[in-house]
Amino acid sequence: LHHMLGLLQLLLLLILLVKHLLVRVDFNVPMDENKRILDTTRIDETIPTIHLLCEHGAIVILLSHLGRPSCREIRFSLEPIAVYLQEQTKYSVFFSTDCRGMETKSLCERMYPSNILVLENLRFYKEEEENNLDFAKELASYGDIYVNDAFGTIHRSHASNVGILQFMSSSYLGLLMEKELYFFFHMMDEPKRPFMAILGG
Repeated sequence: LHHMLGLLQLLLLLILLVKHLLVRVDFNVPMDENKRILDTTRIDETIPTIHLLCEHGAIVILLSHLGRPSCREIRFSLEPIAVYLQEQTKYSVFFSTDCRGMETKSLCERMYPSNILVLENLRFYKEEEENNLDFAKELASYGDIYVNDAFGTIHRSHASNVGILQFMSSSYLGLLMEKELYFFFHMMDEPKRPFMAILGG
């Protein structure tokens, strides 16, 4: 309930003043050799959060990783995901060929209300997994508010999960995070018996 109230407060803030929102998502989806997405589940589950923010006039900047690239490898680019998001939403979706640098920052600043911008793979930089604070500070400079909707990666001590929080004035959970946490704690606190839990990871 605490986080739900926080999200409602965020939506009120968006109505009063357009904000750049950095939304950490988990778009680590399988692709074939032709860069076709084989399973869109992780993307689809985050779309409600993206839609809700766009409906209230936010500029949504999406941060994600894909795979375990050892360098800048085109097969790990998030561009196909940006294309898929454009097909699935009624809002304008843009793609940045990098996730850092002056061109990326300039592109973030040129976005209009209800625009969606997908930044390139965070793991193209080793600083992401190192939780490098300079890298985290640069990411934080692109937005006013931070939203984490990446349930699958929130446990990792990476720059876009942990370090970035040191430089953001406000942070919230997305709808997918709220749903997952509610389900998890509800099942622990008030399970319908008998029950069996199968956990994998």
